[in-house]
Amino acid sequence: MGDQTMMLNLPGAGERVAGLIAADLVVASPRPDRERTYAVDTRDSVSPVFRLTVIEAIDRIRDADGELRIAAVANSGSLLCALWAGATGRPFWNVLVDGRRTRGFGRNVEPAEGVRGRKFVLVDNHARTGTSLRTAMGIIQSHGGFIASAMVFTAGDRVDFDPPLYVALPHNLIVDQLSKARPRGPQKVRPGADTL
Repeated sequence: MGDQTMMLNLPGAGERVAGLIAADLVVASPRPDRERTYAVDTRDSVSPVFRLTVIEAIDRIRDADGELRIAAVANSGSLLCALWAGATGRPFWNVLVDGRRTRGFGRNVEPAEGVRGRKFVLVDNHARTGTSLRTAMGIIQSHGGFIASAMVFTAGDRVDFDPPLYVALPHNLIVDQLSKARPRGPQKVRPGADTL
């Protein structure tokens, strides 16, 4: 973890982790090259438990400060924020960290209006090093906005990001609750599942 990174558990993390474990959305890692033996199946958007987890977590971070706007880090953050926006009717901004669109208006923030002078929280599915978060922060700042914090669902141990980083599903809580709830180990990955 970077020296400046303030990584915090998003309030309600224990309940969120327990709910996903109970719904079998914490699975054996499909990537044997990774240190962690589990994965959180964050792309199982057909799961009502996962959808409710996303909506609750994004509401929780947004409601921490009524002035905050939500900025999705494309592409995975876009899916998560779209689930939230569809359920709440609230807007979000989409930050294209892989570069401006090559067609249409060539934007790197959508919508382009309403960024200047506003405070944002970045939302993404996972932070491994913080590169995408830092890129998204630079894009919002280039449009006159300010990043107050970021929220990810899971995070690696070596994230380098300057504003506070909230983790909705912290690693230590997942490991602790897996050891209590499922001594047989994580479930196998379902065919076609896309995981963190």
